[in-house]
Amino acid sequence: MIVSGAIDREVATARMRRIEDLVARVEKRLPLVARSRPDTDAWLAAEHLVEQAVRTASRLAAQLVAAGALGAPESAAGMFTCLGEKGWLPESEAGGLARLSDAAERLADGSGAAEPAALRELLAGAPKLLRAFLRTAAIRLGSTSE
Repeated sequence: MIVSGAIDREVATARMRRIEDLVARVEKRLPLVARSRPDTDAWLAAEHLVEQAVRTASRLAAQLVAAGALGAPESAAGMFTCLGEKGWLPESEAGGLARLSDAAERLADGSGAAEPAALRELLAGAPKLLRAFLRTAAIRLGSTSE
């Protein structure tokens, strides 16, 4: 648990709610994404929602890194990797989130749609990874004991 006052809990909690909302929206679109092509509105919407969720999660990760004085990673993926290396996230979860973060960057620059199967797998796996991060962040923030 993070010492009270070491992190802006209001901001962290708002970010956690935002991630949960975005993940729920992605999940609503997944059945349609599974049956469609990458050039459809459903895919584009799901991609955008995943990008936003990952961006918000990386900001939350940055808060945790700063609050724990764990280092100064220079990238979103680095935030998750740092949390894993310092034992704040399970290594497999940190690695998955770092890969998700890198993939979200490729989506943002338009290079992710070149591989539909990989993109479909990314979109389908993102909710599970992000929810695992939310559970870990809640524990770190101490919100589960309130």
